[in-house]
Amino acid sequence: MPEIVLDLVGPLRATRTDGVDVTPQGAKPRAILTLLAVAPGFRRGRVQIMDKLWSDRAPDQAAGSLRQALHTVRTRMGSEALLSGEGWISLNERLVEVLLVPGKDMAGRAMPEFAEGLDVRDPEFEDWIRDQRLHFADVWAGSKAVDLDAPGGAARAPRRSGRLVLYLAASEAPDHDKRVLAEVIARDGANRAAQFLDADVEGAFGPVETSSAPPGSLALSCRITALPGLMILQPQVAEARTNRSLWTRTIQGPDTDLSRLMPEAVTALSAAAMTAHRQLDPALFDLPIADVFSYDHSRLLRADAMLAEEHDGPPSPARMAYRAYLRHTLVMERLSGDPGLVLDEAEALIRRAMEAAPHNQFILAIASLIMGVLEQDDFALQLAQEAKRQDPNNAWVRQCMSVALSFAGHPEDAHREAQAARANQLAVISPALFDLRNAYTSIGIGDRVGALKWAMAAVQRSPDLRAAHRVVAALQYSEGQIGEAEASLRALKRLEPDFSLELMASDSYPVDSLRKAGLLKVTDSGLLQPLSPHPVRNGHRATAPSSGQGQPRQEGDPMRVLRGRR
Repeated sequence: MPEIVLDLVGPLRATRTDGVDVTPQGAKPRAILTLLAVAPGFRRGRVQIMDKLWSDRAPDQAAGSLRQALHTVRTRMGSEALLSGEGWISLNERLVEVLLVPGKDMAGRAMPEFAEGLDVRDPEFEDWIRDQRLHFADVWAGSKAVDLDAPGGAARAPRRSGRLVLYLAASEAPDHDKRVLAEVIARDGANRAAQFLDADVEGAFGPVETSSAPPGSLALSCRITALPGLMILQPQVAEARTNRSLWTRTIQGPDTDLSRLMPEAVTALSAAAMTAHRQLDPALFDLPIADVFSYDHSRLLRADAMLAEEHDGPPSPARMAYRAYLRHTLVMERLSGDPGLVLDEAEALIRRAMEAAPHNQFILAIASLIMGVLEQDDFALQLAQEAKRQDPNNAWVRQCMSVALSFAGHPEDAHREAQAARANQLAVISPALFDLRNAYTSIGIGDRVGALKWAMAAVQRSPDLRAAHRVVAALQYSEGQIGEAEASLRALKRLEPDFSLELMASDSYPVDSLRKAGLLKVTDSGLLQPLSPHPVRNGHRATAPSSGQGQPRQEGDPMRVLRGRR
């Protein structure tokens, strides 16, 4: 049972359960607690902390200052409040509970600031704390607790933007047939984007009633121009209320090549609709797609909190699917202390989403991914095939089809699907994820050189993508690039403080694709000596998505979890 509550909603406070204030004196000891409180598993590397708080000092000086600051924390909070090992420091999650959510007593009051008043004169920490405050300001603005039983409480509840609306605006074309084509492009693009955006599609290709358009709504249209032997398509996304153009593109080709031009225009339009909201006020759009497809623990948890918030009407199938997907990421990236529980939640969410929207190809694709991790290979392939029948030009559908084909033992087909997915404009959702899939499928067909190029591209796009670092390190070592492999392993260890080669070699570590391909010789390399003897502890009890909120989480059975699939 926790003995100390570390509250970061407002000024940092550490309080024993008997009410005694044990907040450390000094900005840097409190900054260390702040850095640990939002880290995966409450744990960070010593070098990471020194880089944030003593970036202008020599390593020996920074290490000495860190030791002194840790002594201050332990003296005030107790010697067992912090755990440490070779190269890492963490909060003792058995004794320390972290609060990152405003309580009901905040109803009607000004929104607090994350770690309010904490100021450390180091540019690295200043940048970090500013980003954290912006992140939590967004989260708390959308999820501020309200006591509905209090007088006027319901009226003070923050109104959220709710479902986005995609309007079908009038499309321009020289004749009736071309106008029909333009409307097909706009409607197909809107319908596909709506599945990702949890949006409604409205309108009959007439002028949009700007007075009734909800804030943040988009208008989709397409202009077609025909010249002798040439067809010019110009799909457009505009802000519905103002008709301000947010995106447009010109696609042209022979008028005999409509079978290529139209799918390209539809895909471009749907991809643009998915990213156009970023040009608007973020408060007008509460679906955190960028966070869902990130690999940062705090961003994933923030996204889950936003997606879990209730809207008017029945639960959104798309939101449930996103919550299932981000749980897949938490497990694959080792950001969950109880992978078995998290995967159970993912399965429950995606099954509910399929029941509510059985013909949504985006949901079917995510369901295929989740079922594959749960070793239901045949069902995963069936779901992926069904999704592809409905939308063969959807990058996400083809990505998940590639995964399902790999599970089913069809490496060449899996590689073709991965290549098609990466070339699709909808890969803008998460380019690094699509690069990594091509790395895995290149391994499957024996192209290790190509696999290394794809994996390195994934690392460059998303440096915090742990799975990509694992692939890069293994491939570099297999290609005789020993120095490069060691650098990649060290980069991975910075992301996973408990990482060791012994752990990587274990069956519980998510590298099954590398293991099957004989690419785990790096685990016998002797690099990163000495190996860490410390057990895997990568949970985040205070904020991790779980059906048992607020309850201590136990380590799951690693053999139950997954086969290292991505």
